[in-house]
Amino acid sequence: MEHSGEQEAGTPFPNQSARMKLVDTVTERAPGKTHWTRVSMGSANSDGSINVRLDAIPINGTLQLRDWERRESQRKIKREENRSDKVKNQIPPYYVPYLLSNNFAIIFTLLLLPYFFHLTESTMKN
Repeated sequence: MEHSGEQEAGTPFPNQSARMKLVDTVTERAPGKTHWTRVSMGSANSDGSINVRLDAIPINGTLQLRDWERRESQRKIKREENRSDKVKNQIPPYYVPYLLSNNFAIIFTLLLLPYFFHLTESTMKN
């Protein structure tokens, strides 16, 4: 089979994860601290070559190719679940005036409560 450069360029194969590659660059931020940046995904061709289409070009000129692992997709799913949980826990905007009015009523009551007790005490003495 003849290899065509455009045949599989940059195409991830979800059902063939052994053919997918992650392309990262590693930058040293501080002594002993590194930062990994994903710059692309690649795919292995049937002849053993790898197609990579870069989304970013590392300034240090170093790329690291790793086999895609299922845990990468599980991390992504977990991040999306966490993101959706945060959205679920947010107060909808239409609910805010109700909360403010409720809180205002509570604060108003707490502030005026001593005044009302003072009135009742003074009326009971008379």
